Amino acid sequence: MITCVIRKLQNHEKPDHFKGLSFFIPRFSAVRFFLVWLSFSFSVIGGAQTSDIISDDLQKAVESGHHEKVIEMVNEALKFSVSNDEKQYLLKFIKATTLYEKGELEAALSLFQELKESPHSLKLYCHFYAGKILYKMAQYKTALAQFITAIALDPPTNIKNESRLYMGKIALEQKNYRAAYIHLKYVERRMRGTFEYPSVMWDLVKVEKSRNRKSRACRWARKLYWKYPSYDKVSHWDLDLPRNTFEGKSLYCSARLKDIKNRIRRLQWAGQSDRARLEIDRYKFDAPYTKDIVLSEFLVNEGFVSEGLNILAGYYQTKQTNYNYLMLLAKATAKISQYPTAIGLYYRAYRLSPRYSSGRKALFQAAFLSYQSGDYDGAMRMYDEFLRKFPGSSMVKDVRWYMAWTSYLKGDYEQAVVELNYIKKLKSKRRYRWRWRSIAIEKVNYWLAMSYLRMKDYEKGYDVLKSLADDPLKGYYYYAAQIRLEKFLKEGGVELIQSQRNAKGRTVAQIDAVVHSESFTTEAEEEEVNADTEAEEKDDEEEKDVAGAETEEDELKSLKNRRLKNHFSNGSLLLQIGYNELAKWEFYEIERRTKKKSFLESLMEKYQKLGAYNRIAYISQIYFGGERGRHGIAGVRHLWEKAYPQAYKEVVSNYAKKFQVPSEFIWSIMRAESVYKSDILSPVGARGLMQLMPHTAKQVSLLLEETDFDKNNLFTPEVNIRYGSRYLSRLGEKFNKTWPLVAAGYNAGPHRVYKWVNSFGHLDTDEFIEHIPFLETRRYVKKVTRFYSIYGELYDHAKTKPDWLAQNLNLQNLDGHTFRESWD
Repeated sequence: MITCVIRKLQNHEKPDHFKGLSFFIPRFSAVRFFLVWLSFSFSVIGGAQTSDIISDDLQKAVESGHHEKVIEMVNEALKFSVSNDEKQYLLKFIKATTLYEKGELEAALSLFQELKESPHSLKLYCHFYAGKILYKMAQYKTALAQFITAIALDPPTNIKNESRLYMGKIALEQKNYRAAYIHLKYVERRMRGTFEYPSVMWDLVKVEKSRNRKSRACRWARKLYWKYPSYDKVSHWDLDLPRNTFEGKSLYCSARLKDIKNRIRRLQWAGQSDRARLEIDRYKFDAPYTKDIVLSEFLVNEGFVSEGLNILAGYYQTKQTNYNYLMLLAKATAKISQYPTAIGLYYRAYRLSPRYSSGRKALFQAAFLSYQSGDYDGAMRMYDEFLRKFPGSSMVKDVRWYMAWTSYLKGDYEQAVVELNYIKKLKSKRRYRWRWRSIAIEKVNYWLAMSYLRMKDYEKGYDVLKSLADDPLKGYYYYAAQIRLEKFLKEGGVELIQSQRNAKGRTVAQIDAVVHSESFTTEAEEEEVNADTEAEEKDDEEEKDVAGAETEEDELKSLKNRRLKNHFSNGSLLLQIGYNELAKWEFYEIERRTKKKSFLESLMEKYQKLGAYNRIAYISQIYFGGERGRHGIAGVRHLWEKAYPQAYKEVVSNYAKKFQVPSEFIWSIMRAESVYKSDILSPVGARGLMQLMPHTAKQVSLLLEETDFDKNNLFTPEVNIRYGSRYLSRLGEKFNKTWPLVAAGYNAGPHRVYKWVNSFGHLDTDEFIEHIPFLETRRYVKKVTRFYSIYGELYDHAKTKPDWLAQNLNLQNLDGHTFRESWD
């Protein structure tokens, strides 16, 4: 980098700070070297320290969004600023953006036009804001030029995407539909899951209709129809998609039955069940049977299972050879715990199409329901049949696992060991690794160890558990193995192993207490990445000889570094003047373009000031997993705390105390739901840090006696944490603060947990968790348990140690609604 700057000096390309000076400096003197370094340093940090320019009170006012106060303070500060200096530029920038947010567009535009003529590094934002203002004023040609200039200045990803979105809208207004399609298609892929995404699809419908590409227009319209039924521009739509209007004209797009069902389900998830029922009643289905199928499925999903079954029962004689009918009838029957009937219906559906994927699905469901209902022998027979009929199916791995797990539950531990060792054998072969990747080796080994212990083969069981307890990245089975080992040793495990070894004629070895080994293992937790698999970069790059010639590759590398340093400079500047969201995106550009540890550590410190806990956790998790694994909590505690931060500590501590929920548990739920991201919106409509559904949050607001509920406030961390903590408190009351059940209820609904507890609540807690029928909920509970345990080690070990994993759940016959969540 220094070499590059010196060459520019030699070629009379002088930095702005030293124009007219560096030409007279000897070529390689110490003074010249110092001045070059100083010039470069000033270009990186943007001149004087901003903290000396902008007062803390003004920064806080900007952060809090007090527009009138900001304008007043800026005007006062401008009276004492020197013309055209750094302070005046930043004050005017703050004033311009504040005026824009207030809606005073002409005044804001005038300031932005003045500022964008300056060579200051923030001028790209001046072009961007000017473009947005000009777009709102319908000056499309001038606005387009501003966005093009902003993109040319290497903006952060969010500015680039938003600029392209506006360019697409401008092209649409100018009826340049081909250009509009190019821009909108570009942002469509990059804005999925954001608030702007439905509007992008709306514009794509408009573009494709204007280009007379009806089928493509209908594809986007169908997606809006079923995936975003609450989007304001389509809020007037109902089930009759062809007759729904788009800008005053009928769409004439057909909707498949699958689309209709998906739309209804989305409305239910959003808490708009009344609207969904009204749309079903109003829609003219092509046949009474179709309407009754849709209605019955709605009722079953809503928890009115008996009503849905009554409708379905009327078609049994005429539809008993219809696959879809039998599958829905089996699902409804299973919900009321009529397991033999439901299993028979699933098996009959399988017999209708025994050679196709639908038949495989039905047979697997029959076997799975048999296992869940406790008919282990029936489940094993059907799993055997599945292996005979479909040996090449991708579902074989799941069948093999459930055969092993079912053998364990029925007490046939020898068969469980055989099945688990078979899975281990296949996972060790390269040709099968990809297919079997979804079954973690830690899970297989844990239940292999438990099978050995149940068989009283204590030596093998101990050895396997001990290997699992040596995982430095602390996965779920690390904690489960630790707790099981401690219980085993307390119950005389040392003597049991010694007696077995004596019986085998071996030398009696000293059985040590459980040691938390920090050696790195091959643990492949889904939340962790082994950083050791990549070549580590040196912390400090070797400086090149100043007098040596640089190659073209070196110059490109130097250019790249300057780009990163410019983003770092802009981000630091924006952070210091209170524009935290913009600063975060500048720092993100560095994060996604480098793996250099020193840069990433600096970024984590910047993110800490921003409160961007999601980015801090991601960097520590992905790029510093190796360090955390090698050195453990004791060695690199700061990296563990960054991977598991006390996000929004003051707010969490306040509501944890108020609602009697451990802070560590709230953080664990927050990490599992959003990884501390406050503005996240899930595909089904869950919002914010703790991913609350609007309907659930509204019910919680009633518990809190709040009458001003607004679902958009769920993106505010304080509101989201208040509602989420109160809901956790409610679940804690229902499940006697049995935290795995609380986590399960938070993910799947308490009504389902009631049913699971009443079915297999006699198991130990680790067995109960492994028995949870829903894959998503099973994984979720394991993640929350793991996070809760790590938070306990980091911040409050005595309170959160998961001893309950090895204890009997001892909960059955809980009183509660098992069909739908009740708020009575």
